[in-house]
Amino acid sequence: MDHENREIEIDELLARLALCIERGKVDSDSPYPPELKGQEGAPETTLRALAEGRLPTDVLRNGLIVGMNRIGERFERGEVFIPDLLISARAMMAAMDCSLPALSGLHGPIANRH
Repeated sequence: MDHENREIEIDELLARLALCIERGKVDSDSPYPPELKGQEGAPETTLRALAEGRLPTDVLRNGLIVGMNRIGERFERGEVFIPDLLISARAMMAAMDCSLPALSGLHGPIANRH
């Protein structure tokens, strides 16, 4: 696979991860949200991104944080409510549980934030 195609694939996977966080897709068994039923959830997508060689910081910054920022912006605009935020936070926690071992090997400011 050439470098350009790899970047497109990375962008698509991290965009998918951000969507899982934003929509609160906790895992593949979760029936919520209905339009993502039967699809990978945040932890599975996180593990796949890491297994395919994405840097833990990229997964965090370009997937997990992007998803949480989106749901926060939607909340500020009145498009979603507190239960939606809680569901997204649950998906974020599930994904973080998967990514912490990879992040724990890092040094510097990103590794020292808990």
